[in-house]
Amino acid sequence: MRYTADTVEFAIEKGLQDLKADKNQVEIKIISQGKKGFLGFFKQLAEVEINLKSSHPVKLTEKSEKQDEKVVPPTTTTNVDLKSVREEELARVVQDLGYYLADVTKYMGIETVINVRQQSRVVYYNFDTQKPGLLVGKRGKTLNSLQLLAQNYMDKYYSRRVRVELDVGQYRQTRKDILQKMALQKARQVKLSKSPFKFDPMPSFERKIIHAALAKESGVKTISKGNEPYRYVMIQSV
Repeated sequence: MRYTADTVEFAIEKGLQDLKADKNQVEIKIISQGKKGFLGFFKQLAEVEINLKSSHPVKLTEKSEKQDEKVVPPTTTTNVDLKSVREEELARVVQDLGYYLADVTKYMGIETVINVRQQSRVVYYNFDTQKPGLLVGKRGKTLNSLQLLAQNYMDKYYSRRVRVELDVGQYRQTRKDILQKMALQKARQVKLSKSPFKFDPMPSFERKIIHAALAKESGVKTISKGNEPYRYVMIQSV
C-alpha cells in the first residue's frame, strides 16, 4: 500500500500506524522524496510503499506439462534505516532553507553569500554582505525577524526540533557583549536607586543573555514580563 505525507518519515509513520505494525514487520520502498516548494508553491508530497512481510513460505508452482511457468521470487526490499532517512531529510531541509533565505534577502535588495554550519541540533547561517547594517536592522530587528522566519521554515519541513541561528559577520557576539555589559551596569544602578529597571522588548534568546549575566549577581533579580513579541526583562532590587 502507498502512503503520502509532507516527509518520508511522516509517510512511513502513517503507514505503520495504518497497518498496526512496526518497521521490522514490513517492507518499505521510497517512491518519492517529495519537494518542499517555495513559499507554498510547487510542493510535492513524499510517497512510500509499505507492505507487510509474508509470514508463510512461498510455495513453488510445479511446472505444467502443457506450459512452462516461471516462478518469480518476491521482490525483497531492504528495510529503511529511519536514522539515515532523518539525516538525509535534515540535509535537504538545511539546503532548501539556505536557498529560501538567499531568495528572501535578494527580494530585499541585499546580495549575500550564506555560509552554513551545523553543530549538534543547531544550524548556523552566517551572511556575508556589503550591506550588513540593512540586513541586521535597528537593534537586530530585521535579522531577528529573518531568524524567526527561518525557524518556522525548519519546524514546518523537518519532523524534529532543530534550532536555527542567523548571523551577519560577528553581530551576535557583539550584541551579546553589549547586553552583558548593559545588564551589569543597570544592575549596579538598581542597587543604588532601589528602583527597578525595564529593558526594551527583546527576543527570548537575548532575554536569556540578561538572565544569565545576572544569575549570580547579589542584591538583584531578573524577571521576564509581558507577552510576545513585547516581552521584556526587568531588574529588581532584593
